[in-house]
Amino acid sequence: PFTFETIHPDCDLHGRHFSSPYSGTTEDPVTGTASGVMAAYMKTYGHSDQQVFTIEQGQEMGKDGKVEIAVLEENQEMKIKMTGTAVYAETLILNI
Repeated sequence: PFTFETIHPDCDLHGRHFSSPYSGTTEDPVTGTASGVMAAYMKTYGHSDQQVFTIEQGQEMGKDGKVEIAVLEENQEMKIKMTGTAVYAETLILNI
């Protein structure tokens, strides 16, 4: 889900990405999967010539995040480029 109502005035969209209950997490605080799709959707159906979108996620989880998504069109294909800043969240040890 996404909305045009944002917490940060410099953002274009506010989104959330809920995970499968079987994945071990309930929500991803910031994800290119959700943000990339939101920008492609806006470019296709949002009736906008905008090519770069700033998208916020994670505020509800206490993990404030932003990504910048560029939507490029080449040969009638959409290409999505994402930039942002990653931060250390936690260490996981997996025994296989």
